[in-house]
Amino acid sequence: MGRNEGNRMTEAQLKELKEYMEPIALEVLNNLRDYMKEMDALAKLEDPEHKDHTFSEPEDWTSDEFVWGMFHKITDDGLNLDVQVSLAESKEYDGTEGGVSFNFTCTFSDGSIVGMWAPCNYTNEVWVFENAEYDEDPLLKIKERLAMFRQLDIVGTANILFDAIDSILLQQGIRKGGLGWDSTAK
Repeated sequence: MGRNEGNRMTEAQLKELKEYMEPIALEVLNNLRDYMKEMDALAKLEDPEHKDHTFSEPEDWTSDEFVWGMFHKITDDGLNLDVQVSLAESKEYDGTEGGVSFNFTCTFSDGSIVGMWAPCNYTNEVWVFENAEYDEDPLLKIKERLAMFRQLDIVGTANILFDAIDSILLQQGIRKGGLGWDSTAK
């Protein structure tokens, strides 16, 4: 199904939403990447055997859906952590016409889900609809929901991701103990 099929938003509104969404998505991803890089550098200082990880620059991964993402290369044999901010359309998830929400998703390259955050998920307010009451900006309610991503707890999120990385490396026998990241360092 095409992006706008079954959706009340016009192509112009979708374009406006993407232009509004991009700087917020990139801000969240950049803040997370910068914090994780800083913690990785501290781990290297504490443990000279700590292998540096590669962090990609956040970029637009949009194809059929609006998605911005980055990856964190964990091992040389292809284990990555993918982190994404994306637009979710209600039609694709539960058949509801015209609603949108936003997801923050972290997965390993093997498909294991580390975590996901969708504001108001599993509530009656999960889907936000354009609102004709706001003639000057019918996307106002959608933009307000998207702005919630600026409240994402970067330190807490990074700690969850580091714990997941540590766990998978221990499971694979790559690491014998903790990675040495200290969440209280900042």
